[in-house]
Amino acid sequence: MKVLDKPKQGCLLVSEPLLGDPNFEKSVVYLVAYSNEGAVGFIINHESDLMISDFFDNLDNVDMFILNGGPVETQNLYFIHKRPDLIESNYHITDNYYWGGDTDKLFEKIRNSEISDQEVIFFRGYSGWASGQLENEIKHKSWIVVEDSIDELLSMPPEERWPHMLRKIGGEYLLWINTPSDPVLN
Repeated sequence: MKVLDKPKQGCLLVSEPLLGDPNFEKSVVYLVAYSNEGAVGFIINHESDLMISDFFDNLDNVDMFILNGGPVETQNLYFIHKRPDLIESNYHITDNYYWGGDTDKLFEKIRNSEISDQEVIFFRGYSGWASGQLENEIKHKSWIVVEDSIDELLSMPPEERWPHMLRKIGGEYLLWINTPSDPVLN
């Protein structure tokens, strides 16, 4: 793990413990796109109570959860995956992760058990920043920018991902791992 001075595509944004924004409280965001024009990411640790089968009748036997990816366009479904060999029209993020692609083909591969829940993650909505907005939030200590293995994070339950990142960052952040969202309630 490496703490970075500025964001880049494929990095993780770990919310500061007292961020104060309910959309991003205790969040880990996987930044899937970053340029001078802005940034797009998905919160990888906020579970929803929705499953992919809640949206698509032809996937009624599929037990894949949907994460709350962020506060933007929450009526839309997005996905990242690790199977560019099976899903065309991919946007390469970093390492072996891709964003989007042919959803009809994806659902066909899921129905045929060719793609598992370890290879695709669905999100309701996304997190987005206009040009300069994310840099300003980082400057004001809203986010810790980290370069780390997303595979390791995705192998653990979503509720363990933010505390895990604080443990890895260490120092003063260890104090915040078990505190409630509102420290006054402690």
